[in-house]
Amino acid sequence: MHRVAAGPIRIADGFELAAQCAIKHFNSIDSPFPISLDNKEPRSSEIASSRPPV
Repeated sequence: MHRVAAGPIRIADGFELAAQCAIKHFNSIDSPFPISLDNKEPRSSEIASSRPPV
């Protein structure tokens, strides 16, 4: 059995499609939160909630 190698254009097209899918997914799950130099609490709670459980 012989393999057919994918050409560079085909590989690049695959990466472009994957990037488009990733961007679409990130846009669907993003949630903006307020940032203020005076009040850093929203950022602290966001960081704390993104830590994996121990």
